[in-house]
Amino acid sequence: MNKNANIIEIFSSIQGEGPYIGYRQIFIRFAGCNLSCDYCDTPFQAQEFCNIQKTESSEKLKNPVSVEQLLKEISNFNKISHHSISLTGGEPLLHTDFLLDFLSDFRKNFPKTKVYLETNGTLFEELEKIIDYIDIISMDLKLKSSTGIDFPFEQHKKFIEIARDCHVGTKVPPRNDNFEIFAKAVITSKISDEEIEELSDFIKIPLILQPVSSDNKEILLSSRDILEIQEKFLKKLGDVRVIPQVHKFLDLL
Repeated sequence: MNKNANIIEIFSSIQGEGPYIGYRQIFIRFAGCNLSCDYCDTPFQAQEFCNIQKTESSEKLKNPVSVEQLLKEISNFNKISHHSISLTGGEPLLHTDFLLDFLSDFRKNFPKTKVYLETNGTLFEELEKIIDYIDIISMDLKLKSSTGIDFPFEQHKKFIEIARDCHVGTKVPPRNDNFEIFAKAVITSKISDEEIEELSDFIKIPLILQPVSSDNKEILLSSRDILEIQEKFLKKLGDVRVIPQVHKFLDLL
């Protein structure tokens, strides 16, 4: 197993997306991604150094980072109460060998801090390896109208099935009765009724609609557009919320 990982940055901030907006988290941003979405504004290329961002200063840690080094940095941040650690990227599930070792030790050292996985929801086989350590999954749905890539329907479907099976009890007893999974989808003016229908037919978990933030005025949505799109999803889904990315408004990491 690889007990080292290339990590872009570690920092403490608030969650800026989805139902956990405002909760304080320790973010661990992993390098690398298996997709290339049009709207992505997050650097995910491997870096020589991991940037450790603190309130009034920053430090650098030579990559790759070991499990022991990462646990030490989390201990330094955890002097104030954090709701959870956010495994983000890039795509953190590209690092499951490292995460198996890290999360096992993390549970022993920080039993009250939740593990929040931010993922593009395509690497379902990798999810299965570490899901017993995860408390919350924030899954991005990759609509072609916003990402420019073909909608990975089968990968998304299997990803959700694995998450639900492992914790609802159809395969094994749930490790955590409070386990959650929800999906987020960036929506633009290009979203089609066909996409809405396709998504509504298979996703049976809470859905967060994120109106795109862009300099391209052609893809921006009006307030009326947003409400109409939500209404179309609500015809088949029971929990559909519109929540923008607030960390951009607040100019936070």
